[in-house]
Amino acid sequence: MLRALLLVITILFVGLAAIAQPPRFRESAEPPLADGSVQQAGGQLRATVPTNIDTPVVSIDVVAPPFVPNGKNIDYRLRVANLSAIEARDVVVVYQMPKGGKFVKSDPVAKEDVDKLTLTWELGALAGGARKEIAMTVTPGAEMTEWAHIAKVRFEHGRQGKTKIARPEVSVKVVGPTAVQQHDVVSLRLEVTNTGLMEVRDVVITNNLAKGLAHQYDPSPPGQKQDATKSPTLRTWTIARLGPSEARVFDFRVVAEDAGNHNQTLTSNISNGAKHDTTSLLTVQAPKLELRIDGPTKRGSHQTATYRVTVRNLGNAPLRNVTLTDKVPMGCEVVSVSEGGQNFERDIQWILPQLQPNEAKVVELTVKASGIGQVRHVFAASSRGMREEKEAVTDFIDIAALQMDVNIDPQAVVVGDNVRFVLTVRNLGSAAATRVLPALVLPSSLSYVSAEPTLHQHVDGRIAFEPISIVANGVHKFVVTAKAVRAALPAVVSADLMADQLEAGKLRREESLPISDPRRGP
Repeated sequence: MLRALLLVITILFVGLAAIAQPPRFRESAEPPLADGSVQQAGGQLRATVPTNIDTPVVSIDVVAPPFVPNGKNIDYRLRVANLSAIEARDVVVVYQMPKGGKFVKSDPVAKEDVDKLTLTWELGALAGGARKEIAMTVTPGAEMTEWAHIAKVRFEHGRQGKTKIARPEVSVKVVGPTAVQQHDVVSLRLEVTNTGLMEVRDVVITNNLAKGLAHQYDPSPPGQKQDATKSPTLRTWTIARLGPSEARVFDFRVVAEDAGNHNQTLTSNISNGAKHDTTSLLTVQAPKLELRIDGPTKRGSHQTATYRVTVRNLGNAPLRNVTLTDKVPMGCEVVSVSEGGQNFERDIQWILPQLQPNEAKVVELTVKASGIGQVRHVFAASSRGMREEKEAVTDFIDIAALQMDVNIDPQAVVVGDNVRFVLTVRNLGSAAATRVLPALVLPSSLSYVSAEPTLHQHVDGRIAFEPISIVANGVHKFVVTAKAVRAALPAVVSADLMADQLEAGKLRREESLPISDPRRGP
């Protein structure tokens, strides 16, 4: 009886021990993955993916039957699962077979070691929540009573970090116009910016101007001497501290003295010895003015002379406050000045507020000489230190100036009446007119009766008087009397005048006279 009781207790103890010991291989009725590839997190795996960790967790399970008949192959499934939400890289499965066993096949294909017992699968990256299954078949040795093996999984996981090596970096640039007129005072702005990641100290900026440019400084306060360090070509600014992304600006002025392309070399020095040069180009354009004078080269001493002055901007930029001047010579009297001109005791001046590129403005000056002689005008156009001059010379001489008028008395006649034609010739000049030859031509409706002075010739209705001289400011009259012989509406009478001084040709006048016939009506 006691022996039977001990046997029962022993059987129960062994059974409990077997239950407490986890099996080396787990039987599973779960089918393999259809395509043998990675399966994303889902189904049962989705609930097991932890989300509160930042490193991958990869597990491997071996699914196999609990026993197989002697001499039969064994089918295994190796399941690799990423139980985290973090991707695992370079996942590798290593399977160590027992001695005496034989590898038959696998899906995917395994890499075999030289001993034919170590199998390796390189699965690559395994996303968070994904799994991979390997199907394999092995053949146990004839003397083997169990298949004891080891399946391992390994993977790569790392952390990347960066530490930037900060260097002091300062950006320096000049902001302002890049093209200006010569003699302009240009307002510019210096911008200094810390473009680095660290604070910089004791930043010194030096602006070195090329020849043709000069720094302009504010005048010293009254009673204080000019600072001798204020160089026209070199200027320095100092910044004690400049934080990351912080910027400082400095306004300064430069005088564009000479035309051309001029550089500003900006040098930045930092306390740690770092140095950087920046070049800024400033183009200085010379103003170009065209000045043209149109005026007479010869005038009678009794006449006025008008000068037409044209100024044109030939530059590429507008010009402001262009000044036109002329100093009226002695012996000349100003008769008139065009709009905008001013007379300051014989100094004539026009100010043109603005002259656009290629724009032209015209002014006029009229003068009269008090006697004979040569008069010289010097017209000048000025703008920002540039001056263009042109000369105009006029000879005022004594010349004759003839004028002829024709007067008819009466203004209308009838057939049979006489009519008088009076030719009045005046010399308005300052010199005598010589070989003055007046003539009157009558139409066929008028018949010549007489003429005064008596020294004249009458040929076919043309009455030509003998040449005479007329002194300066002199007047001479010539009278022709004719008779109306036929009605005419109107009768046209022509007069002409020739003289030595009429170089351009004779003067000619025509007058009309209505002649009616009472017997026939008008």
